[in-house]
This record gives sequence, C-alpha cells and structure tokens, in this order.
Amino acid sequence: MKMPSPTWRDSYAQFVKSLSQMVLIAVVITGAGAVASERSSGTAVLTLTKPVSRASFVLAKILSQAGLLLVATVLSTAVCAVLTIVIFGPAPLGPLVASVSIWTIDALLM
Repeated sequence: MKMPSPTWRDSYAQFVKSLSQMVLIAVVITGAGAVASERSSGTAVLTLTKPVSRASFVLAKILSQAGLLLVATVLSTAVCAVLTIVIFGPAPLGPLVASVSIWTIDALLM
C-alpha cells in the first residue's frame, strides 16, 4: 500500500489534533488545581485575609491561566507555522490561524 506524501495540511491537522488531545487535558487539570492547591496548602488564607474578595481571587487565577494559555498558544502556533514552511514550502497561514483561534476559544471556555 502506497501512502501519499505529507503536506502542510497534514502538519496543521496534526498540530490542532495535539492541541485538542494533550493541551486541553492539561488546561482542565491546571485550572482545577489552581485554587484548590492554594487552599489546601494554606497560601490562599494569606491572600484572603487582605482586602481581596474571594471573587477577585478566583478571577485573578482565571485571568492568569488564560494569559498563560494565550501566550503558549501563540508561540507554539508560530513555531508550527515556521517549521511547516521550512519543511513543506509555502503554506497559507489562514487555515492554521482559524483552527487555532477556534481551539483557543474552546480552551478558554474550559
């Protein structure tokens, strides 16, 4: 059986599939543990004894996780785009950006 030669489409599809499988699980686990680990270790008490509401404490955790996710996603997408162009030649960035944008919205909702 002869397999077709890989193209930029395969590279983009594999990148988005890896995001969906591995990174999304990590996002859920780290998001769940962000407040729980500080609460169990007692460091949340130090913050919450200051004039900081519980809602703002949780919101700060959510925003920091979202910022980390956005930075990591942009950097990894740029690396994928550059390596795809180096390996496969000219490749349009539109499909990659659209797919990763949709994934990022999904990940932020998690």
